[in-house]
Amino acid sequence: MNTPTRSAPTPSVTALTDAAAQAAITVACRTLFLPTIRTQAAPMAEAAARERLTHQAYLAEVLAAECDDREARRRDRRVKEAKFPRTKRLEDFDTTAVTDLPPATLAHLATGAWIDAGQPLVLLGDSGTGKTHLLIGLGTAAAEQGRRVRYVTTAAQPPNPRPPRRAPTNTPRVGPNQSIKVGPNGVVILTRRGRGCPPGPSTNA
Repeated sequence: MNTPTRSAPTPSVTALTDAAAQAAITVACRTLFLPTIRTQAAPMAEAAARERLTHQAYLAEVLAAECDDREARRRDRRVKEAKFPRTKRLEDFDTTAVTDLPPATLAHLATGAWIDAGQPLVLLGDSGTGKTHLLIGLGTAAAEQGRRVRYVTTAAQPPNPRPPRRAPTNTPRVGPNQSIKVGPNGVVILTRRGRGCPPGPSTNA
């Protein structure tokens, strides 16, 4: 004989004044580390009342706001941890100044698919042609996409007594996902699989 399934008990609720509810929300959000809900619960409740949202719709809105802000903070933290020397973004790069870099190629690089494939990227060009801008811009985009990135110059790298085979003499072995500026006329980004400079995407900049 099948045993009847017991339904979950109906949760009890407590009637609170607006002031008491706000105080309870503040304490709970501090305990659960929900800073966005703590500051936005009251104004979003007023907006929900004006729009006549259901309780579930209001809850969905405040949770979505917390998730969005948490992801934004996570992106900012990854960019800060990369230790870029200055702020450079791909959308500010003047593609018309570099004829050897089609916008379609830049858009493809911005997706970071070459990083996932373990392919290194080599940027070649004279000083002042935008290599550092591209390096920092691509690194920033990669960090904002959730990848761990680190900007390191060759001057900050310790000497490598045993360089990997077929690696150029001026390219040091580095850790995972480190971005390195090499020499006055070239920039190399090494991905987590990259060692030295195996074949991969390249462009003049």
